[in-house]
Amino acid sequence: MFYILLALFAQGGHAVGSDESALVVYTEEAPVGAIVDQSFVLPEHWYALQVPNGISKQVFASILWASPGIEQVVDGATGEFAARSISNDTYVDDQWHLSNLNSPTFDINIEEAWNLGYYGAGQIIGIADNGVDQSHSDLSTNYNASLSTPFISSAHGTSVAGIVVAESGNNIGVAGVACGAQWSEQKFGSALLNADTFSWANQYHTVKNNSWGPIDDGELHAITNLELDALKKAAEDGRNSKGILFTWAAGNGGSNDRVEYDSYAGSRYTIAVGAITNADQQSPYSEDGSALLIVAPSDGGSSGIVTTTSNNNYDFQYGGTSASASMVAGAAALMLEANPSLDWRDVQAILARTARKCDTSNSEWTQNGAGHDIHYSYGFGALDVGAAVIEAQAYVSPGIEYVIDTGRMIVNRSIPDNEPTGITEYLTIADDITIQHVEVTVRATHDYIGDLEIDLTAPSGTHSVLKLQNNDNSNDIDYHTFTSVRHLDEQSLGSWKMRIADIENHISGDWKNWQVKIYGHSNGVPVNLAITPTTIIAGQPVTIDVSGGLPLEKTYMAYSLTGLGSKYIPQLGVTLGLDGPAVLGAPGDSDGLGNISWSVSVPASAVGRSYWLQALQSGQISNIDTGVVQ
Repeated sequence: MFYILLALFAQGGHAVGSDESALVVYTEEAPVGAIVDQSFVLPEHWYALQVPNGISKQVFASILWASPGIEQVVDGATGEFAARSISNDTYVDDQWHLSNLNSPTFDINIEEAWNLGYYGAGQIIGIADNGVDQSHSDLSTNYNASLSTPFISSAHGTSVAGIVVAESGNNIGVAGVACGAQWSEQKFGSALLNADTFSWANQYHTVKNNSWGPIDDGELHAITNLELDALKKAAEDGRNSKGILFTWAAGNGGSNDRVEYDSYAGSRYTIAVGAITNADQQSPYSEDGSALLIVAPSDGGSSGIVTTTSNNNYDFQYGGTSASASMVAGAAALMLEANPSLDWRDVQAILARTARKCDTSNSEWTQNGAGHDIHYSYGFGALDVGAAVIEAQAYVSPGIEYVIDTGRMIVNRSIPDNEPTGITEYLTIADDITIQHVEVTVRATHDYIGDLEIDLTAPSGTHSVLKLQNNDNSNDIDYHTFTSVRHLDEQSLGSWKMRIADIENHISGDWKNWQVKIYGHSNGVPVNLAITPTTIIAGQPVTIDVSGGLPLEKTYMAYSLTGLGSKYIPQLGVTLGLDGPAVLGAPGDSDGLGNISWSVSVPASAVGRSYWLQALQSGQISNIDTGVVQ
């Protein structure tokens, strides 16, 4: 019967491969006399049958249901579907930097973070720029007017703000990386204005984006001490002493410039962000550098960044490292939402460690001594927001930052003209910390510093190029501080070397001095303020050494001549174990490793006297050293 009924109507029908004109049946016996569409790949016992000419799909379905052996009949056109977007914003599918539909790995992996519920809630991001269109429909909802210092509206600032915080799910426009965060408008310009912006409302802000910087002309650009102090204080004391996160456009000077020439983007207190294209390769204008931490999508390839712009409009070809830094600002906000206890150094380290290796066929990728992939064009790689947020959730901070400071080291050597070998100075570091940042401050006299190359090599063998030969016709390197992040998680212990070479003919100069500061943590060693046991001899000077304390912290030495006891010191939150303690000499600041010494003159009349000594810092007390003056 099944054969006869089907054969009556098997007279050709709609085009093969059309789900609109097919009925799908389940039968354990192959249909006979029907047009079976072989263009579909179906599970076993399922067959797509084309509806014959002359009858409706409904009539044909009735015939099939009445046929012996047919167990199920399904309309091939059943279902209403649409491409699944990450939000309902009009242009979100064009925002390839969020979710790249053509090359799924060439994006910032925002979906993984959003799927975990992180959109930037509770975060306030300062947009330091040439003004923002506060009334833009995609920005007005999240605008925090009370924390803003409004400026004239600009397309640049409006585009930056859109990448960071454009509202999502409102059926218009675009989505920002931290679409659930608030934002404020900040200014930049003069040293005074910049310092004010760095310092403004830091008890409320969590992130401040800076898609600006000095002119990209290949010259060394210094930051004033006013600005540096404001930046340092914001990083160390802002956000309840966890620090403001400063994201910075690494610069658009291309091969003629480097990140570390710019003392803003090249500061250890900021996150320098370079640019990559939608082909996952360096944007042609993006600068190389040892201070470059990470890269993020921008223009320079076949597609630009879609974001907001002035007059309640949208820009479909925005770019520059300005766009890239904005994405990292949004990512930092999501990380802080996931774990508010992260400090500014934690966020930098997580971004580096979770970065995705981009442009994987590029032969210039290397590994540092800690096994991290590093590249002068890409830093530690491309921003991976999902990986960074997951790492942030359970991240445990290594705690106190320690500093190794060599002080100024005198060189006073001539730099041979037109000699690529140059001259090299060596430095042995006896203290061992796990590195996060290295700063090198250089003083050299030269009438054309574009001739000079400078590089630093760590005990691990990792190189940090600090300066390359270029067309900078300036005179002298006058205590410029070059920063490198390439030594992340390496150990400081061992022999370091720095080379300066003159690459071009005719002009020579002198290397005057250099100073190295290495910042990091103490490999898990807890704070253990301790006095080294000391023998005190009457009539002779004595040095009392203290170690293991908080670095760069005010430290006091207390003494008693009557014995043990108990004395609470409310200013420091500690209880001394001495009876009637007094302060020995003047307090001092411990060094970058938490060490400090006191030199004391002991009168000859003190022979035979008993003494008890105890050091103290904020929240810390040492052991008690006791003895009798000899």
